[in-house]
Amino acid sequence: MSELAASLPTQDPAAEELDETIGAITEVMTLFRAEMETIDKVAGKIANKTTRILKVVMVLLICVAIYLLFLIATMARDMHRMTTHLENMYVQFGSMSQDMQLITGLVLRMEDNVQGIREIAGHMQLLNNDMNGLIGSVSSMNGNMITMNGNIGLISQGTREMSHHFSNLTQNVDYMRHNVGVISSPARMLP
Repeated sequence: MSELAASLPTQDPAAEELDETIGAITEVMTLFRAEMETIDKVAGKIANKTTRILKVVMVLLICVAIYLLFLIATMARDMHRMTTHLENMYVQFGSMSQDMQLITGLVLRMEDNVQGIREIAGHMQLLNNDMNGLIGSVSSMNGNMITMNGNIGLISQGTREMSHHFSNLTQNVDYMRHNVGVISSPARMLP
């Protein structure tokens, strides 16, 4: 038995310790690799989901911006039409006021021949005064319409600014997507 013991190589305690250390390091590296692969998979899933969510949000924001632009353009067109019609109505009221003054004059001339014309003339004068007030109101409405047209221009400018902000947001999303790719790239380098 002593020959058998002599023929077996004896391990040095330092070699045993080295083998144990290498085994422990191998085990730790295997666990580290498994964790890094798991982190890489999770980071890839997060990046994909984030990208999809951001794409959906951007598409929705773009759709809303386009819809707002359409509504503003439609409202501006309708306001322009309404302003044109109000200007025409203002002109018609002026013509009607002149006609009422002419009628009032004719009625006043007929006063001598018809009883009660004086009352009719008074009412016609009141009606004439009311028409003058109505002309002033229409003129005021015309001014308000012009102001509204200016406000629509401001809304249009605000929409353009919002579109610019959406563009900046898109650039920031692309930058975030790039950063997520950079963050997850070390995990892809592991064997």
